[in-house]
Amino acid sequence: MFRKDIPKFLIENKNSVVYIGSSNKNIDIYFENLIDQKEIDLIELSNIQEEDDYYKVNYQLLESLKSNKKLIILTSLEGLLTEYSLNSDVLTLTLGTGITRKSLIELLEKNGYKKNYLVEKRMEFSVRGDIVDIFPLNGENPIRIEYFGDEIDRITYFSIFDQKSFEKISRVNMYINKNNLLKIDFIKLLEKLKENRVCDIYLENSEILSYKLEEAIVRERDKEQQIRELYEKIERVSKKIDVIKSEGDTERVKSLNTKDGIKYENISQIREGDYIIHENYGVGIYLGIQEIDGKDYLAIRYADEDKLFVPIEGLNKIERFLVSTGKTPELYNLGRRGFKRRREKLEEDMLKFAKEIVEIQARRALRTGYKFSPDTVWQEEFEEKFPYIETRDQKNAIKDVKRDMESSKVMDRIVCGDVGYGKTEVAIRAAFKCVMDGKQVLIVAPTTVLAQQHYDRFVERYEDYPITLELLSRLSGDKEQKEIIKKVENGSVDIVIGTHRVLSGDLKFKNLGLIIVDEEQKFGVKDKEKLKKMKNNVDMLTLTATPIPRTLNYALLGIRDISVIETAPEGRVPVETSFINDNKKDIRESIMKEIAREGQVFYIFNRVKRIEDKLNDLKKILPKFVTVDYIHGKMSPKNIKEKLKKFQDGDIDILLSTTIIENGIDIENANTILIEG
Repeated sequence: MFRKDIPKFLIENKNSVVYIGSSNKNIDIYFENLIDQKEIDLIELSNIQEEDDYYKVNYQLLESLKSNKKLIILTSLEGLLTEYSLNSDVLTLTLGTGITRKSLIELLEKNGYKKNYLVEKRMEFSVRGDIVDIFPLNGENPIRIEYFGDEIDRITYFSIFDQKSFEKISRVNMYINKNNLLKIDFIKLLEKLKENRVCDIYLENSEILSYKLEEAIVRERDKEQQIRELYEKIERVSKKIDVIKSEGDTERVKSLNTKDGIKYENISQIREGDYIIHENYGVGIYLGIQEIDGKDYLAIRYADEDKLFVPIEGLNKIERFLVSTGKTPELYNLGRRGFKRRREKLEEDMLKFAKEIVEIQARRALRTGYKFSPDTVWQEEFEEKFPYIETRDQKNAIKDVKRDMESSKVMDRIVCGDVGYGKTEVAIRAAFKCVMDGKQVLIVAPTTVLAQQHYDRFVERYEDYPITLELLSRLSGDKEQKEIIKKVENGSVDIVIGTHRVLSGDLKFKNLGLIIVDEEQKFGVKDKEKLKKMKNNVDMLTLTATPIPRTLNYALLGIRDISVIETAPEGRVPVETSFINDNKKDIRESIMKEIAREGQVFYIFNRVKRIEDKLNDLKKILPKFVTVDYIHGKMSPKNIKEKLKKFQDGDIDILLSTTIIENGIDIENANTILIEG
């Protein structure tokens, strides 16, 4: 189904082409191969998932209708079933003339553009003195307009990555709004395209497309008749072709970067003076581009002013070297064995470490673990009380964990998913299953705040069952800690939830059956070594939103098992982060909008010494009925616990906090987070 080349007729055909692809991967490959063809207009209508993507391609279509150039449209079935607009208001900006700065800003605001400090996405603009940055609905890049008085003095494209201008232009057509009053289906769009050009239509792998069509109908059952009729009309006017899978791996032909448009993002946006690393010569300092005998080279300085000149074609051998704060990497001379010896030593160490890891995992795999019993009636009853509908991925993760636990192998599974996607419920059910067999559970979290949250969540879910839970962290007093340790040792505690405190060595279990680790990346090497010693023949479950590269690599290699939860729960709205100026009015407005919908706010302020001053500043700009309080890591454990409880209970509207809450605390009603600095 996939191919690594491109159908020749797309280039050789003198007519315009609408190519309906059977896979988004194919369409992406064709697009990459055709993108440098200057003599054609190229439009890709696949993966139109975001509103920004829709308007971008829609306005490309509008532009193409005005042109007589050869047009190639690469579309997926989704693109085929999408309706498109045939009109929009266009603003033309030209050097030396045009709209005044004040009028331009008013026009942008009137048409729904959002003012931001930095332009990062479509329909945003920013103003800095005589400069207006705009990311319009059309075009690949945002535009920078520089005024001299009331005249446009300079127009450039700029990059959203480093905010630097990279190409001067004298004129630009900008679509100013989302005028979509006259929407048409793909058949009518084809008719418009054919008004001023001959257009051939190709249908790739029609059988695959027919399956995709049925899936689309299931998703939009109320539009079944409309979808079928549209597809049948397109089938009648299309030439059907079959694309056979190419031999070898699918690959894309990447265009060569030229002096006019070096795609710095391909080398991680390196700048002059950055440390970069060449796979053969090691770390050097990037000096920029130098021309030698009419060719462009990347110049890199090494020790004793040695210089290496790398052709543009060698970009794939270079990447940015990330320097730790306060540390300078060692530079080697070219032509000597310094870097080569170091690389050889590292390769030896890596092989030794890899061998050790494989041996550890092999020994673990050979061990016979405890075989947990199938689900009990209590387990089924307990799971039915879950107040939400499980997502497909969540159900699969639960099945994976139970299957591991019920087998004789020692479980070592990672459950990966975003915050709020249901990882905790997977752990709750696994712990319940473990306790049903008379085994104990250890749950380890990186912070007292997250440990407390887990404790509260588990207590709430287990309230109708005779399961004993204890929380062991620095929030617990010395006397309380000793009592908990004694209870764990004699088996009267079923589940203990704690921070690094549980790894101190004085905690002994009578019958440990399961260890659950949350946010593994927050634990240090020593902590992980202690966990390794503890787990031995014990089942291990790791929860993470961001697995560390080594852990992820183990999963990909099959050394550790992984379950991924990537389906958001029904009704969950994606988190949107917006920049807010250090402006009291903006801060007040953001907070009051959240309060008005009966929500709560986190305000992150990472300076302990000034946190009380910030508390008073917030109280001054907010009505008295809005309650504000704060926590930080230097407060007494009891005080932190009390304030978190008040916030969770809704008695505090705004919690001013340092990054003590960074490790996954989840307050269901806190829908806004403001981060200062």
